[in-house]
Amino acid sequence: MQGSKKNKPPIKQPYFTMEQVAEVLIASRGRRSEAGKMLGCCARTITDYIKRHPKLQELDEEIRTARLDMCEDVVDMHVERCDLRAAMFQLRLLGKHRGYSDLTEINTQVGQLLQFVLSPASCRNRYG
Repeated sequence: MQGSKKNKPPIKQPYFTMEQVAEVLIASRGRRSEAGKMLGCCARTITDYIKRHPKLQELDEEIRTARLDMCEDVVDMHVERCDLRAAMFQLRLLGKHRGYSDLTEINTQVGQLLQFVLSPASCRNRYG
């Protein structure tokens, strides 16, 4: 019976301690797929550990917050250098209450709400 397959028991997922998962989360700067590779598992396993352990949830949030802060610093640096794209990006995110947005709402005479999505590409196509 060379061609027959033997019934193999399912491969059991390795057990990791919370400390091991925390170490790889820190080392991978919160990138779950990279953390999984470091432990020899998939990103979903890391996500499951994070969901089950409140301390890992806190750590994950701290790592993500630090990364977001770093990204904001980079945008701020580019805005200070008068980079128009960075300035427009920041205006769209932070200046919505002042009317800086990709979405414009216009009330029609019959009270219906129309929405027009404006993008740099659509403006170039229309106005040169």
